Amino acid sequence: MLNTEKLRRINQSIIETEGLLERATKKYNDTIICLKMDIEENKELRNDKSANRAWVDHALQDKARVKQLQTHMQKLINMESEIKGAN
Repeated sequence: MLNTEKLRRINQSIIETEGLLERATKKYNDTIICLKMDIEENKELRNDKSANRAWVDHALQDKARVKQLQTHMQKLINMESEIKGAN
């Protein structure tokens, strides 16, 4: 496969990953907002912290997805740099 084809595919992957990362970050931020609201509601109801566990677990999953996409993005950028450096 030619380097130009590799670069084209990597650039397309970067564009797709940017979109996924943007959506995942928004979802994570929304989850944090919901978690904060749930914490406040449970304080008013005098529930203990375990009542927030579902939202905490959800937030941790969203955070892991954002981190995964950031790592993938960095990998793609490194691959692009290697190919450009080889030219």
